[in-house]
Amino acid sequence: MPTIGTLNEEGTNVDLYIPRKCHASNTLITAFDHAAIQINVGEIDANGVYTGETKSLCVAGFLRHQSESDHAINRLCISNGIIRPRTANPKKQKKAKPSAAAKGKAAGARPPTKGGRAPAKGSKPAPKGA
Repeated sequence: MPTIGTLNEEGTNVDLYIPRKCHASNTLITAFDHAAIQINVGEIDANGVYTGETKSLCVAGFLRHQSESDHAINRLCISNGIIRPRTANPKKQKKAKPSAAAKGKAAGARPPTKGGRAPAKGSKPAPKGA
């Protein structure tokens, strides 16, 4: 496994700070990026029991400010095999069979109107007593 940081002669790490890297954008997460997050996702076996192993996902703060972190975490989980992608097309809804009233409307039959025709555009309606 490759080592990260500076090692002394005994092989211990002597760096005070080792920056993290955003898994989504591949940029360094600075010490002052207080909006950055690190999520540890637990691995489970085929029976759904936690195995004790985790996968770490780091997301930079600027992705969170752009509201892209949810999409980035989903994409990282799919690429790491944590969740499965949804590849199926959504099922189409079947149209309801038209009723007898709807069949009459579709054929062009209009319901009778009171008083014959509708008033022309721009004309005033006739008084009720007339």
